[in-house]
Amino acid sequence: MTNQVKKKTTYSVIILSLAVIALIVGAFLLSARINNTMKQIRNFVDDLSKRSRSTEELRAALKNIRETRQEVESYGVYLFNTDEDLKLITDLENIAARDHVSQTVLSSSLDNPATQPITISLAANGQYTDLLRYIRDLEKYDYFIGIESLEIFPTGGAESGEAALRINLTIYANQ
Repeated sequence: MTNQVKKKTTYSVIILSLAVIALIVGAFLLSARINNTMKQIRNFVDDLSKRSRSTEELRAALKNIRETRQEVESYGVYLFNTDEDLKLITDLENIAARDHVSQTVLSSSLDNPATQPITISLAANGQYTDLLRYIRDLEKYDYFIGIESLEIFPTGGAESGEAALRINLTIYANQ
C-alpha cells in the first residue's frame, strides 16, 4: 500500500509540476502577447496623435488662409483697376490743378494693361513748394503708387522759386 501511495503521490507531484510549468509557460506566453498588444496600442495611439496634430495644423493653416484671403481682399481699394485709366489720369490732373502745378504725361503703359506694374512718366512745372505738395499728394493718393525716380530742378532765377519736376511712377493694378 505504501508503494501505491508513493506512486499516486509521485504522479500527483508530476502532474502538479506539469500544471505549474504549463501555468508558467502560459503566463509567459500570455505576458508576451499582452506586451505585444500594448505595443500595438501605443503605436496606434501615437499614430492617432500624429494624425490629430496634422489635422490641427491643417485646421490652423486653413484658418490662416481664410484670414489672409479676407485681408488681401481689403487691399483691392489700393490697387488700380485697368478699366479706370481715364479716372486715374483725371485724378492726376486734379491733384496737379489743386496744387497749382502744370502737369504733362510724358509716357505711360496704360494702353497695355497686361504690363505689370503700370508705369507713368510725368513732367510738372510750378513753384518749388507747390511741386513738393504735389509729390506729397501723389504719395497720399488712394492707389498704391511707387515713385521710381524723381528729378527736381530750378527753371527760373533763385528768387522766382520756379522749378520743374520729372517723376516716374509705378502703379500696381487689378486686372
